[in-house]
Amino acid sequence: QPFRATISTIEPQVAVETRTLAVQATLANQEHLLRPGMFVAVRVILPPEHDVITVPETAVDKTIYGDSVFVVHQTTTAAPDGPSYTAERVFVKTGRSVDGRIVIREGLAPGDRIITAGQVNLNSGMPVSLSPTDTLTEARTKAEAQPGARLQ
Repeated sequence: QPFRATISTIEPQVAVETRTLAVQATLANQEHLLRPGMFVAVRVILPPEHDVITVPETAVDKTIYGDSVFVVHQTTTAAPDGPSYTAERVFVKTGRSVDGRIVIREGLAPGDRIITAGQVNLNSGMPVSLSPTDTLTEARTKAEAQPGARLQ
């Protein structure tokens, strides 16, 4: 039987052994259907977030100095074979992660081009070239073609 409750306390540390955390919820139990010591299955429903920037988790470089992504900028000097680009490390504040994507709370603007793989070989100011195909769209298309694939 489902019960609706409100989370009142969240343990600030994750248990190392079980990778779980303790959560305390408050609910009305006038009929005394729930008793001390009972176990429950919990589903937490978070409020919807609108107009957020998300990036693939692979794009975020997590270090002791903070989370960062590499943003691609077009340089002001034009090369004979077309525009040239450089990579710049930008520190970001991240939010929750869902289905392989992570919310960026601060540090990026809509439309920023980011590098999603190979960041270990980069430094700020290094020249980069753009992939002729959109690798994120290509990966999504391949996943959708697989039987039983679920993307949102």
